[in-house]
Amino acid sequence: MRYPPNHIPSGDDSIDGVSTIKFDDSHDLLWVGEKNGRLRSFQGAGLQMYTSSRAHFGPVLKILNHKRGILTLSTNVVRLGHRQGYTLYNVEFSVGTKFTSMTYTSN
Repeated sequence: MRYPPNHIPSGDDSIDGVSTIKFDDSHDLLWVGEKNGRLRSFQGAGLQMYTSSRAHFGPVLKILNHKRGILTLSTNVVRLGHRQGYTLYNVEFSVGTKFTSMTYTSN
């Protein structure tokens, strides 16, 4: 990911391996899922960080925006999180389950 010239990440602000990206057009946010399970959102023309939270313990594989929040997928967990970062629902499946993608048909 390229950062604008006025935003150079440092320390906890740095991104650790992007695994997925999604633009949330209903709230003008760019969502970034990382390989370490962290989910971040950025706003504005300068892409200032809006939120940063731990979504999963493994990589974030997929991000979908929903009117109630942000859906994220890990290998065996589906999470619905509020846009401010906290978890609303967390559904964990059996250890042998290995998801790779998700979709839904209604918002």
